[in-house]
Amino acid sequence: MRRTLWIVGLVVAALVALVPLAGCTAALHAPTTTPDMSGARVVAKSGGGDTWSFRMEVDVDAAKQAGIQDAGVGYTVASVRVDSKTVILRQTANGVEKASAQDVIGAAFLNVWFTGAVAESYPVQATTGTIVILQ
Repeated sequence: MRRTLWIVGLVVAALVALVPLAGCTAALHAPTTTPDMSGARVVAKSGGGDTWSFRMEVDVDAAKQAGIQDAGVGYTVASVRVDSKTVILRQTANGVEKASAQDVIGAAFLNVWFTGAVAESYPVQATTGTIVILQ
C-alpha cells in the first residue's frame, strides 16, 4: 500500500511539473539571414493541399515603391516548391504570425528563403524553407 501511494505521488508530481510546459511552443520568427528572394509575388501556381509549385517573380520597382528596400536581392525569378515542411509566416505590427499557402497566393510581396539545393536553371528551381508575407 505504501509503495503504491509513493508511485502515485511520483506520477502526480511529474504531471504537475509538465503542465506548465504543455502550452509552450517555439516562438515564431523569420530567418535573420538575407532572403533568397525579396519582394517576390506569385505569378503562377499549381498543386494544392500540402504541396504547391509557385512561379515567383520580383517587380523591383513596385517593391521598392512599397518600401521594400532590399527588393531584387538574390533571385528575381524562381520556380519554388512549397511543402508541409515550409514555414509560412505573415509580418504583423507585433512580429509574425502563422499563415498558409493560400495566403501566399494572394500576397503582394513576399520574402522567400530556400532550403537545400538550388537548380541553377532559368528560372532557378528550389524548395522553400520559409516564406514571410510582407503585404
